[in-house]
Amino acid sequence: MTSERDRRLADILQSGPQSVSVDQASDDPTVHSDLCEIRRREGRLDEAIAHGRHALRLGQDNADAWYNLGIAFADRLELDRAEACQRRAIALAPEAAGPHFELAEVLLATGRFDEGWGSTSGATACRAPSRRFRPRW
Repeated sequence: MTSERDRRLADILQSGPQSVSVDQASDDPTVHSDLCEIRRREGRLDEAIAHGRHALRLGQDNADAWYNLGIAFADRLELDRAEACQRRAIALAPEAAGPHFELAEVLLATGRFDEGWGSTSGATACRAPSRRFRPRW
């Protein structure tokens, strides 16, 4: 069964590869979080970050939006911002493995090896990755 959010997202994406502005998308933070992930995967990082930020303006307690925005910042090598986003995602959804792994990647990339490897142990103690949190591994 397709949810209303999924239908709206499909309608937005069917409109073609052109940019979907933040104002055109929806007032649903989950749609903007999904667009953040989709645009990041397309390499359109500025758009991804705009959608991630808009998702958080609509709801600061959206762990998925923090997670997706953090990955977009990591892809732009804005590692301080990426770390802050993943830490916020972990605070909101400590049971989700994805943010733990993404935080570990950021910490390892910044040379904080002990802390980075320690973060992976937090992730392995979590439940299996869900559809909501899709680690890049």
